[in-house]
Amino acid sequence: MEAKQFTELGSYVALPVLDLLGTEYKDISFESLDNDKGIDIFTKVHVSYDDKIADLTCGLGVKSEGRLLIGGTKGYIKVDAPWWKTRHIEVHYEDESKTVTYEEPFEGDGLRYEISCFFDMVREDNNLMNTKQRSIVMTGIMEKFLSQRAA
Repeated sequence: MEAKQFTELGSYVALPVLDLLGTEYKDISFESLDNDKGIDIFTKVHVSYDDKIADLTCGLGVKSEGRLLIGGTKGYIKVDAPWWKTRHIEVHYEDESKTVTYEEPFEGDGLRYEISCFFDMVREDNNLMNTKQRSIVMTGIMEKFLSQRAA
């Protein structure tokens, strides 16, 4: 059966990982829950780098909080749900008194940013939101997901 959820939504959850950790990962693996029609309703992705790892979740068939949490050796970054409409970010350090909060208004539903990025790419402008390399890597991730499901 055709896989729908991750191929349609996976790029959204993969984007922060590729932005923060880079496009040159070592390995990627997928684990999905399917509905009775064989469509993935929830997918967990594990991405490993030489010295970093990331876990992503994606799906419409399983309810979850929808926040983004980035952990590091000196603290963590928390983006409140829904992270894809980022308005509030907290940077937490080991010393809790040094927590920094960022507030930014989010305009619209996010598509305005995607459309702007698309036009910049067509015009070959240097767009910070997306790069050709990231687009190629994202396509490769989708291909690996689909080939694993076909196996």
